[in-house]
Amino acid sequence: MAMSTLPQPSQPDRPNLNALAILSLVSAFFLSLMAVITGHVALSQIRRTGERGREFALAGLIIGYIGLLSGFVVTVLTIVAIVFAAASGAFITHRNVFTTPGPDARGPGSTAVPAPTAAPYAPAAPDAPDTSSDITFAAGTTLRAGIVPHISDGLLGDKLWKLTTPKADGTWVYSSTDGRCTTTFHEGALAADLDITAGDDLATTDSYLAALTSSSASDVADYADDDYIALGQPDDSTIVDTRRLAGNDSSGRPHVAVARAFAALDQGVSINIACDTKSQAIDAYDHVLTATALLVN
Repeated sequence: MAMSTLPQPSQPDRPNLNALAILSLVSAFFLSLMAVITGHVALSQIRRTGERGREFALAGLIIGYIGLLSGFVVTVLTIVAIVFAAASGAFITHRNVFTTPGPDARGPGSTAVPAPTAAPYAPAAPDAPDTSSDITFAAGTTLRAGIVPHISDGLLGDKLWKLTTPKADGTWVYSSTDGRCTTTFHEGALAADLDITAGDDLATTDSYLAALTSSSASDVADYADDDYIALGQPDDSTIVDTRRLAGNDSSGRPHVAVARAFAALDQGVSINIACDTKSQAIDAYDHVLTATALLVN
């Protein structure tokens, strides 16, 4: 009698690995939000279909949520830092925001008047303008009473600039024709509450510059540089010592402020240039200062 062979029981199929679970884990290291979304969808599918990969989906979710939380914390801290900087009105960002002029140049790519000399200032005759030599900070203290410094505005008629605010109370403003820069000129008596140091034009100028830029005295002491403006005409070889402060205003806009205070005369002059970008501010600074001079008579 022939013996029959009994059929062998079939092995149950192994569940498939859920594709979204793998995607959740992989994307967790690059795209946290995608990892979280695909992780939740994968867990839902696994519960419904019985597929494998639950541990991968959970790992992707955990790493994804950590990434989202880290990004949120960094964003909040960045916003707080920006708001704090804006509220403080900080003018300075770091030292030498713009290239410091060398002894024979006013700025990047410029051809300017010679550097200041140590020659003492000799007052001219009463009926002649005081342009016989450089007006250094030391020489400024010997200027005779009655002299009023004025800015010789070289932008009037310049095709690259247009007068947007006519002169009023010693202040007038130009805007570049491309709308990217503004230049504010000011001349007149020093403010009554300004810290004026008798016999020290350098210290008084630093106080004037701090008030102009809403900076602290320590910022000016640390970051301001010596500068100069032509005396008489833009191409004259005699000069007036000034101080320059470069940085960003509270809105992050690059600024260059140049000022000179005359303690003995209770007078001051300033030029404040602001542009959309640092490179534009450098170009505008070079252009404006090369076209500008001071009249001290």
